[in-house]
Amino acid sequence: MKSHRLMLLAASALAAACTVSAEASAQTFPEVTQQMRNSSHRGHPAFGGLNEYRILARNWSVNTFYIVWTGAAPERRPHWVIRRAIGDGDGQTGLVWADSRDCPAVAEVLTDMEGLPGARWDVPGLGDSSDQIGLVLDGVAYTVWNRFARTGPDDASVDAELTGNVNSPAARWWTNGAAKLAGCWKPEEPR
Repeated sequence: MKSHRLMLLAASALAAACTVSAEASAQTFPEVTQQMRNSSHRGHPAFGGLNEYRILARNWSVNTFYIVWTGAAPERRPHWVIRRAIGDGDGQTGLVWADSRDCPAVAEVLTDMEGLPGARWDVPGLGDSSDQIGLVLDGVAYTVWNRFARTGPDDASVDAELTGNVNSPAARWWTNGAAKLAGCWKPEEPR
């Protein structure tokens, strides 16, 4: 129990120490996150996304995912687009795009997203819980969200959002995905 309290105190101290240095980034990151989540690309709403916030490095990225249907039935075909807003604590921002039509890695990364595991709900001290908190003080948070997630034996539709740090499945998925997408980013919005 003593180590549990120490980890929580260390996390609070880290957050307090980083608040001043990341102040400019913290002011714009939530605004961009909200705007991008509610955005559309050529009339198609975002179906999911990944936010990456690096408090110690003072930078962030907000990535939103879109499916775009082109053509008429029965030849109607989908392609996928990722919009990536980036910023840092000095107020520098940018916007880039990736399109599955000229970068197959987009579809590959989004397919890998479907393999992300769900969370096991935990009530400390009850049931199948753990008294240990796996806290890693790396100063990075990854939030993955999806408007069309599925759960349960009947494949019920739910909105899902998970936030984790460096050791989370979302972090591993996005770290691998970002490497695959490295050559895909373009400044022009896809048509």
